[in-house]
This record gives sequence, C-alpha cells and structure tokens, in this order.
Amino acid sequence: MHYEHKAYFNESATYQGLHNNDRIYWLWNKSWRTVDQHMMEQKRESAIQDEIHRTQQEQQKPVNLQ
Repeated sequence: MHYEHKAYFNESATYQGLHNNDRIYWLWNKSWRTVDQHMMEQKRESAIQDEIHRTQQEQQKPVNLQ
C-alpha cells in the first residue's frame, strides 16, 4: 500500500504542476491551490486515502461465477 500512496501522490502532483484538474480519480483540483497550504495537503491526502480504500474494497469483493 505504501507504493500505491506514492503513485497516487505523484499523479496528484503532476496535475498540480500542469495547473489542471485530475478528472479521473479527483486526486487534485486546481481550486485547492487557493486554499491555505495545510488544507491543500489535507484534501490531497484524503482523496488518496479514499481511492486506496475504494480500490481495496473492489479487490476484496467475491467473484460470482454463476
């Protein structure tokens, strides 16, 4: 999970650097830049954690082979 966090963080930072919204996972929104630095990092971290947990839940769902 540690490497997943790094990958999502890098994706978020890439969109931040491009001054564009991440429209796939919503890990970065350019409007967050107007918020203070602490809030920006909090929102980014929350978005990353939400995506990691969503992905884990999807992987844990039993496959119905009927």
